Amino acid sequence: MSLHRYPIEMDDDEKTLPADKVEVDLALSAHANAQRWYELKKKQEKTVTAHEKAFNAAERNTRLQLSQERTVAIISHMHKVLWFEKFNWFISSENYLVISGRDAQQNEMIVKCYMSKGDL
Repeated sequence: MSLHRYPIEMDDDEKTLPADKVEVDLALSAHANAQRWYELKKKQEKTVTAHEKAFNAAERNTRLQLSQERTVAIISHMHKVLWFEKFNWFISSENYLVISGRDAQQNEMIVKCYMSKGDL
């Protein structure tokens, strides 16, 4: 009885990549060779998985840092410094602006430049 091989036509999705060449250790059995290659492939897959996890974590951290830096930049541009902020100041419970200098020279400048009639 003779075997005839007929070419089988395949669609593009059914075609597979050519198999890698594998070195076989003739001193080992077929099962031992298969087990050795299985272990090597398993190590490679673990390495690739660990690499992908590390890469994704680094990418996530980078995105987080960039978003935080954008937030800081936006906040710093939103606040316009008012004239009295270079002195000690607060808003009282009666809704008055209370200003004092940090030293005697600033107190003099507040009295001469900024105070008007009716200010206390």
